[in-house]
Amino acid sequence: MHWSFDFKRIITHTDRVIAKAKAPDIIKLSWGEPAFPPSKKIREALLEAFNKGYTRYTPPAGLQELREAISDKLRRKNKIDTDPSEIIVTVGGTGALHLIFRLIAKGEVITIPNPGWFAYPSVIRVAEANLVWIDEKKYGYEALQKAREGLKRKGKELKAIVINSPSNPSGYIFSEKQLKEILDFAEDYSAYIISDEVYEDFILEGKHISIASIKKDCVFTVFSLSKTYALTGLRIGYIVAPDKQIAKELTILQLHTCVCPTSFAQYVALVCIRDRIEEEYISKWISVIKENIQYLDKKLKERGITWEKPKGGIYAWFPLPRIDSKKFAFELLEKKKVAVAVGADFGTKWDEYIRITTAVEPEIFREGIDRILQYYDEIQK
Repeated sequence: MHWSFDFKRIITHTDRVIAKAKAPDIIKLSWGEPAFPPSKKIREALLEAFNKGYTRYTPPAGLQELREAISDKLRRKNKIDTDPSEIIVTVGGTGALHLIFRLIAKGEVITIPNPGWFAYPSVIRVAEANLVWIDEKKYGYEALQKAREGLKRKGKELKAIVINSPSNPSGYIFSEKQLKEILDFAEDYSAYIISDEVYEDFILEGKHISIASIKKDCVFTVFSLSKTYALTGLRIGYIVAPDKQIAKELTILQLHTCVCPTSFAQYVALVCIRDRIEEEYISKWISVIKENIQYLDKKLKERGITWEKPKGGIYAWFPLPRIDSKKFAFELLEKKKVAVAVGADFGTKWDEYIRITTAVEPEIFREGIDRILQYYDEIQK
């Protein structure tokens, strides 16, 4: 049977690693989620949602009281001045990206950071769009203009620019100068910006700036509860649309895709955001992440491996010279029972890299690192 797109171009090597890593004795450092338990208040909110009857359809854009709480949070925390009518509650951050790309991207060209989250190409291809990789450190006016000129010679135009700060996998944080350059380019050439800010609370060095706080009329901003609250299975995210009309169009798409996000999950999201539950524990989580990074840094230095420590996010992204990341990941899983994400999935020129999550308990992280580097040492002999 033939389909409209090639599934081989959507499934990644990391997807296959994760699918194979099912045994309970495997150290799973491949997943993009904090391994910490959610707050007791969140567990109580889930039960409360059922007791209050949050088991029916909600408006397609999400509960009004949740969108109002999000609007307050955006003004307070992100310095984004937006109305609840410009906010769409979605089925996770990935669901938000699917809606945006379906709305604006079919047949168009999108730029993504290199390295960038391994799911970006798949989501873009499902939306029947095309992609161009740009080095995340060079992401600015000049690099975007060069990419656009290359596309123009092929009779194509640049429709949208994806930024991810703090980034997955590298933990890179876009500077205010970079953000302003990207905005200037988008305004000059009528492009949209899609700002993925799901790691906004995991800042290890520097500060996070929401690009829509500078100017928002060409920006789709994507947030998620998955990382900040360790609720990846809740599947709640949200979009801040450039304006009310675009928000209405996204809402219609969501209505005819999934009707609405799960009602009781929306209530839990309301409690999390309204009560600022993350303030109870996020600094502790960041301390654990920093401790894990310090351990990894020590072990890499012992082998003379240089790498760039992340400024944010929940990952470590580092090279293991002379490996093939695809082969290494599958052999590591089989022989040492550790699952890692495959560097080659994150863009071009990353065949010797792997990505691991740092948001795990130190004893598990250290055991995982020891096994990874033990196997690396073995294959170098």
